Amino acid sequence: MKMYERRRYELVATITHHGKEPSRGHYTADSRRSNGKWLRYDDSSVTAIPTSKVMHDQAYVLFYKQL
Repeated sequence: MKMYERRRYELVATITHHGKEPSRGHYTADSRRSNGKWLRYDDSSVTAIPTSKVMHDQAYVLFYKQL
């Protein structure tokens, strides 16, 4: 790879903390499927969520895949 080539990444997963304090609250994980749809993992439930929800949450950890 040449030095001036830009690397491209896509967001594939997030972890979000819900609550006002780090020691209290709840965590969820969102992951992007190969078809572009997002799933939210929340304890024992898995639900489909819109991309807009993923992009507006304040994620704690972001996971990217290099293209």
